[in-house]
Amino acid sequence: VTVGGNLDLSGDIIGLDAYRTMVVGALSATRPSADNGIFVEQVFEEGERALVIARGLIDLANGRTYNNEYAVWMQFRERRIARLYEDCDTALVLTGPLGLTLLPPQTTTS
Repeated sequence: VTVGGNLDLSGDIIGLDAYRTMVVGALSATRPSADNGIFVEQVFEEGERALVIARGLIDLANGRTYNNEYAVWMQFRERRIARLYEDCDTALVLTGPLGLTLLPPQTTTS
């Protein structure tokens, strides 16, 4: 799988170990501690497919918290990630690590 753009985590990700390394690298803005990070709770593997269930308990360096839950489905071909689907609360991604403020949708009256 390739993560596009020019972010620190951009580039080719080959295999489950490389994916784990990328996730850890993405957390470089955290305050390190034994209780801080993304923790894999379950891994289900069948042939060249894997489902990873994980939770994040993260205190960010900017003072915000980022406690998310993840379901990551991967399909491998020749030990490389061929497809990856990740599900999590994207609003937490935007407001935690990215520090954005979400505004309610604007309504218009006729």
